[in-house]
Amino acid sequence: MKSNLGNKIFIVLFFIIYLKPFNVSLIPMLDKVFQIGKILVTLVLVLMFIIQRKRVSRITKICWLFLLSWCVGLALNHNIMSYLMEILSVFGLFMFFDYYRSSKFEKYIFKTLYNISAVYICLHTFTIIIDHPLFATAIISYDKYFLGGDNRSAFILIVLCCLLFLYDLKYRKKIQLISYVISLVGFFGLAYTFAVTGLVAYAVLLIATAFLYDPFVNRVFNLKTCTTLIVIAVLFVTFFYNASLVDSITGLIGKKGLSSREKIWPLAFDRFLEKPVFGYGSLTDQQINNYYLYGTTHAHNILLEFLMMTGLVGSVIFIKFFITSVKVCNRNEKKSVYRMFIIGLSTFLLCSLFDFYIGLIYFYLLIGLLTFNSKKDYKKAAA
Repeated sequence: MKSNLGNKIFIVLFFIIYLKPFNVSLIPMLDKVFQIGKILVTLVLVLMFIIQRKRVSRITKICWLFLLSWCVGLALNHNIMSYLMEILSVFGLFMFFDYYRSSKFEKYIFKTLYNISAVYICLHTFTIIIDHPLFATAIISYDKYFLGGDNRSAFILIVLCCLLFLYDLKYRKKIQLISYVISLVGFFGLAYTFAVTGLVAYAVLLIATAFLYDPFVNRVFNLKTCTTLIVIAVLFVTFFYNASLVDSITGLIGKKGLSSREKIWPLAFDRFLEKPVFGYGSLTDQQINNYYLYGTTHAHNILLEFLMMTGLVGSVIFIKFFITSVKVCNRNEKKSVYRMFIIGLSTFLLCSLFDFYIGLIYFYLLIGLLTFNSKKDYKKAAA
């Protein structure tokens, strides 16, 4: 695809289709259009990739290796179809990054993501206010908001807010007032539904961004701190859970206990020990009904989710993929942009302490954008 207009149209279509809002799934005909559109867009991307003789980057190879290991776990658990579309989406996403990396469309891609983020944040809060999904013909009592239910939408809102700030820092030198206003619209939506974990994480994102250049905040709030917090929480709840202590802490914010995490996490660790190499991939309906995870579908924690679903093999590959991406960003991006990426990823990890969705495309979008700077030699940075 050689024309500027053709590339711009394709970029917009790609992100609109790949970042499908949850409300679309409530409209069967529209949902089918998006599914067919994703297949067509991905096929076009593959053809473009082959015709232009693009090379697969090291980051993408590691990502695809992780997806392959995850597929092995799914196949061994006879449940390969459950996450096939999510896996294919991540596969296509990193092919997209390789196709447009070091191209003149970098700014346009970030601008497109900025516009989508602004619209999605506003529409999500709008559906919260009206308490009804867009265009739905029937009353929906659950997962009715534009970006999905409270927990899932919180992860998406964190990424969308981060994308607003990233565009401003990369191309406008500082965060614009309108971006702060839109981010507060998203915060209002989380506050209205009182999604505690997401609300706290989103608030931390806004505060950390306000103190973007503060050395103390940089030392305290980072990936290492959030990862350590996750590990400590998993060890405490899984092996040394104290109900009275937890109730006294959660009672301060109007909650009681951990909403069964104290039961889910030990079971998730037991499931990991049953299949430590490649994991379960995902649970089947029968396994869910048999209370493999206390009746839930996933581990509700990023560490346990990767261990249980992808095993040691997938978890180690993903860690390599994640760390390499962060290193590339550190070497390629200017300091303010790199710091904004770290704040966004750290906030996402903070939110993933009590919930996580391993197939969420927005998570991989943020990681992929870490390596999307075209100003320096990519191969040297990744080495």
